[in-house]
Amino acid sequence: MKYELSKQESMRFGELKKAIPNISNTVLTSTLKELVTQGLVLRHQFNEVPPHVEYSLAESAKALDIVFQAMSEWGNRYL
Repeated sequence: MKYELSKQESMRFGELKKAIPNISNTVLTSTLKELVTQGLVLRHQFNEVPPHVEYSLAESAKALDIVFQAMSEWGNRYL
């Protein structure tokens, strides 16, 4: 999910659902809640009609980009 959120500034629930194949609403919801609780994902609620919520990466999660890039390079090299 971090990878999907890193592609854009922010994403709505439906956009995340489309971007992550075969994930259930329940799993996506619980994962987002946990990441928000851990401070890795920010949740911004827009109080307008109709209301909506957008999710984005916190700075602490953005700092992990170098780690994920290294893991990706390792995987591409050895798999």
